[in-house]
Amino acid sequence: MPFFGNLFGVFTGSKPVEKIVFDRPSMKSAAISYAAVFAIVSLLLIVESALFLLASSILSSVDAVQAIVSVLIFCAVAVILAVVVLVFKFAFAYVWASLHFFLASFFSKRSYNLSDFNAIAITLFSSVNIVSGLLLLIPVIGWIAAVAVQFYGAALLRRAVRNYFGVSADQASIIVLVFLNLAMLVFVIIAAIASFVLIGSKIL
Repeated sequence: MPFFGNLFGVFTGSKPVEKIVFDRPSMKSAAISYAAVFAIVSLLLIVESALFLLASSILSSVDAVQAIVSVLIFCAVAVILAVVVLVFKFAFAYVWASLHFFLASFFSKRSYNLSDFNAIAITLFSSVNIVSGLLLLIPVIGWIAAVAVQFYGAALLRRAVRNYFGVSADQASIIVLVFLNLAMLVFVIIAAIASFVLIGSKIL
């Protein structure tokens, strides 16, 4: 399928980031790609989880009808949650790209269009999401690999920033690393707070 071929091509490098910047995808096409990737990955994860739940119920000698009903309820709830998560993820992706846009604007004297850059960034996010999403289907090893893929996504974004704004490689690295480091710092703080709540309170 051309749709998947293009996204995989961006991720693997067969379709250079420079071409995405030159082609300037519209925000509409970028949003559709992002939603389509999320929908496909979510569907695969829901099916995998449903099969696991059904198999567990059967092995636990649960009544077949009850097991099927439980799986159907799970699928219905999962689909509703997936829609909600999609809205929040897309909003976050847009804000995340916007932050890079505003910081990069300080390094360039020319004026640029926020929507144009965000469409490019969201297209790159889609190419990363489809690969990381497929990796999530593989327990443990795939989960770790999916996290590692996100760092590769940062490298793709750096190339997009460099080519779109015409900044140097060092400036593009600074722009991306500033927000990447902030995100990691927030994650560490949240993890530390969660650890204290779950473990520290028991020790005290």
